[in-house]
Amino acid sequence: MGNDLNTEVEILKSPSVLIDIFEFVKDKKSSINKKYENLRFNGWKKQFKIDLERGTRVLNLSYEDNDKNLILPTLEKISNTYQYYAGDSRKKTIKESKKYFEKRISQYKIKSDLSMKKY
Repeated sequence: MGNDLNTEVEILKSPSVLIDIFEFVKDKKSSINKKYENLRFNGWKKQFKIDLERGTRVLNLSYEDNDKNLILPTLEKISNTYQYYAGDSRKKTIKESKKYFEKRISQYKIKSDLSMKKY
C-alpha cells in the first residue's frame, strides 16, 4: 500500500495534474503584475513541496509565495486535487473489485446449478 501512496503523490506532483493550479496562480499574479505573464511552470513548481510524512499516510504540503493572499487558496486547490484524485482511484478500485466478485458469483452459480442437476 505504501508504494501505491507514493505513486499517488508522484502523480499529484506531475504537470498534467498541477497545470490547472499553475494557471490559477499565474492568472492571479498576472492580474496584479504583468511581469508574471511570463511565469513558467517549472519555476513556479519550485515554490511548493508535496511529501508524505515519514511512516504515515499523511500528506505534507508547503507553498511559498510573496503574495500571502495566494498561499491558502493555492494549498486548498492542491488539497482538493489530491482528494479528487484519491477518490477517483478508490472508485476505480471498488469498481474493479465489484466486477471481479460479480464474475466469481456467476461462476459459482453455474457450478451450483450443475451440482443441483447432478444431485
